[in-house]
Amino acid sequence: MAALEALVSQGIISEEEAMQIIQELGGGGEPEGGEMPPQGGEMPKEASAAVAADHALEQVASLIFS
Repeated sequence: MAALEALVSQGIISEEEAMQIIQELGGGGEPEGGEMPPQGGEMPKEASAAVAADHALEQVASLIFS
């Protein structure tokens, strides 16, 4: 969620908008202790979507701030 923090700090989105995005992604907290996906399976769809969204936000932030 570092990308969200960067967008807020630059005034591109408000803190309220960032919190809404985090809630839509299912809490947005970092996995504790580097949790791994369940054995023998893929990541749950929610976690996979959160990772993809975070990656996309990081790319957007890097384009904006580069």
